[in-house]
Amino acid sequence: EKNVLELNASTAYTLSQTVNRLLKGIEELYPDMICSVLEVDEAQEKIYHLAAPKLPAEYCMAIDGSTIGPKAGSCGTAAYHRSQVIVSDIETNPLWEDYRHLMEPYGIKACWSTPIISSNSTKVLATFAVYYATRREPRPEELRLIERTTNILRVLIENKRTLDHVKDQNRRLQEIASISSHEIRRPVATILGLTNLCDRNEPDNPMNREIINHIDSTAKELDSVIHTIVEKTIYLQGEEE
Repeated sequence: EKNVLELNASTAYTLSQTVNRLLKGIEELYPDMICSVLEVDEAQEKIYHLAAPKLPAEYCMAIDGSTIGPKAGSCGTAAYHRSQVIVSDIETNPLWEDYRHLMEPYGIKACWSTPIISSNSTKVLATFAVYYATRREPRPEELRLIERTTNILRVLIENKRTLDHVKDQNRRLQEIASISSHEIRRPVATILGLTNLCDRNEPDNPMNREIINHIDSTAKELDSVIHTIVEKTIYLQGEEE
């Protein structure tokens, strides 16, 4: 756990790499376990593999992007109901009816899945699943391990999403700064230059009308730039709330 949390603090490791390391550590301690973590998308509709060191790659690819629901295997159902789903026998459990054929070639008989719910309980972030090659129910110590691992995964995922959010905010702030420093200066300089060209001694000079037309079009360009800045600022304020 200490090693994984240290990796999580390093920008050199992705969330997938860090979670993969955690699952490998668990599988070393419990050789019969096959672990996986599926992330739930922002819309709370589909699940995607984040890490699964020992699961067959073909199976991972087959269920990637599956829709969560009341009868969607162990993980899709756990995410849908926001509660732990213990399937001790995949072969006979109705929750696996649409997915059983995908798992049968690999001899896996049981799957227990636990949802990882955000700290503020608003969203399901992911599911942590444990597979076995035998039909079985979890023992008390295994349930404690699952609970502990779920808490660690919550920390890892939320920390990564917070960092991603900060990076996105910084990028948007840099865009606003760039617009402010470059795109506003150009039309402002144009307007100032055109103003200086106006013939104040001869207001009816035809050149003045042409200059006014240029000022009008440049002012509209400036208004568009300001509108873009306001939109980006409103987005940032909305994200903070």
